[in-house]
Amino acid sequence: TQVLAGTNAQRNQVSLVTYQGQKYIFKTSINDDNRLKKRIVDWVHGTFYVYCMKRGWQAHQNGSNIAPLIYLVIDHYSGKRLTHSHLIAEYVDGHSLRNAFEVEQYGEAIKQAIVELHQHKMASADLHLGNLIVSPTGIRFIDLSVRDWLCVAQCKDVMSAKRKWNLDVSPKPRFFYFLSSKERLRLWLRTMRERKAN
Repeated sequence: TQVLAGTNAQRNQVSLVTYQGQKYIFKTSINDDNRLKKRIVDWVHGTFYVYCMKRGWQAHQNGSNIAPLIYLVIDHYSGKRLTHSHLIAEYVDGHSLRNAFEVEQYGEAIKQAIVELHQHKMASADLHLGNLIVSPTGIRFIDLSVRDWLCVAQCKDVMSAKRKWNLDVSPKPRFFYFLSSKERLRLWLRTMRERKAN
């Protein structure tokens, strides 16, 4: 067993486990998001990791390995509130993207990977270099972290790819133009408040 460094060590503990020559990811995730919207999303789709497990296996059956397979999810509750989850997932062999040069080198593959992820009704919602793996079979996502409605998370993926790496992903998800306009308005209002304060 090897403990892996994560971006949010307070909320997630991730270990690489080798069993009978196979590598697996064992993850414990603390649920500290008790917003009503999150509880409604969980009620509609099932808890996040159970949803990812279902969608990952459906994608796999359709010939896609865009996201790691999740083999087991155990959700823990305190009353009706989800407190934390344990999961065992596929280890994705390869290396994470390291710099802007690699993003430029793999730009088309990254755009195609985002579209493929969205076609299988999943989203990253945390698009950064460490969550994109260059594997022997192409670009793959790890550590999906949707804590919102799927259509919102997919729009955030497309906006992040454009903002961070200047990658124009097409086709755009539903509500993209509405949500991107809302985001531009939010940034404009923030700028106006900052100017007024100065």
